[in-house]
Amino acid sequence: MGWVNKNDKSGSYIASYRDPLGKQRSKSFRTKAEAKAFLNSIESAKQRGDWTDPRRSKVKFGEFAARWLETTVHLKPSTRTSYELLLRIHVLPYFEDAPLGQIERVHIQAWIAKLTKKGVGPGTVRNAYRMLARVLGEAERSRMITRSPATKIPLPKSQRQEMHVLTPEEIDRLASTVYPRYRALILTAGFTGLRWGELAGLKVEHLDLLRGVVHVKQSLTEAGGGRVEIVPTKTGEHRTVPLPKFLCKVLAEHLAQYPSREKWVFSPRDGGPMRHSNFLSRHFKPSLRAAGLKQEVRIHDLRHSAASIAIASGANVKQVQQMLGHASATVTLDTYSHVFPSLAEQLRDRLDAAYTEARERASRASG
Repeated sequence: MGWVNKNDKSGSYIASYRDPLGKQRSKSFRTKAEAKAFLNSIESAKQRGDWTDPRRSKVKFGEFAARWLETTVHLKPSTRTSYELLLRIHVLPYFEDAPLGQIERVHIQAWIAKLTKKGVGPGTVRNAYRMLARVLGEAERSRMITRSPATKIPLPKSQRQEMHVLTPEEIDRLASTVYPRYRALILTAGFTGLRWGELAGLKVEHLDLLRGVVHVKQSLTEAGGGRVEIVPTKTGEHRTVPLPKFLCKVLAEHLAQYPSREKWVFSPRDGGPMRHSNFLSRHFKPSLRAAGLKQEVRIHDLRHSAASIAIASGANVKQVQQMLGHASATVTLDTYSHVFPSLAEQLRDRLDAAYTEARERASRASG
């Protein structure tokens, strides 16, 4: 048990104790009662085996997170990249300089509210929170802090948004009403299924118009402070997507008419990188109105439309998975199995035909 002494010079009370290793430690308090309460809490922590060195809790979150990531060797390259992005873009701007021991539940709740207000999607917010919780959980296990505050925090619910699938005619109509500089972008999105970040991150060198393919190697994301960053694709994998012949011609004309100083395939007038919010408000939404399409249609729905067109054209699940860059065929099936209910009817008719043909063959053989 510790002891309390009064500092006659300052009038404060000094609570002294020995840590589990026998080293004497002390802390000043305004009243004797506060000093005794502190010693009781220290004694309880020692008995529970969760006492932590107060100096360790002063280590900054950013420093500990970097150390944790550097020493975590079992991660796949794609997972490590994902962790680094979540930390750099969403977590560190808020917590980097915060001492581990000073991060409280209320700070985490305020951070989640701030991300949500900025328009960060529920799924990304949840992933960023899990990243924060991993680091703080390791800090607890490493005896940097007594308890992680990142437990049972209410998170925004991921609501699956309604899918709006456009027909090839509607995509063409949208491409015809958009500002001419972005016609090729709309057609590429609607007939290849590239994600917005992949479209924005596409470089001229990634196009092979002679072979009719596009090599999807990177994505563009908008980080804090208005910065844009080149990052890996969502799954961390490269893929090659076929380009219809008409689209190869459209892209060739587009590159000749709208060159970019930074070699982006798609760019605004200044030739720099595309900005999602600018394109959405200034061009995409007005073009939906001009084309007579629902305002609820999102840029991401062009990706869904491309998948639907591919399925209707006879592409199998594996081909659609590779085109979209899904992590597995299961994701493709879960997302698009309902798009064309007629596929179930086609399967039923084929099974019925197989049985009928088998009966006819058996009848001919017996006759």
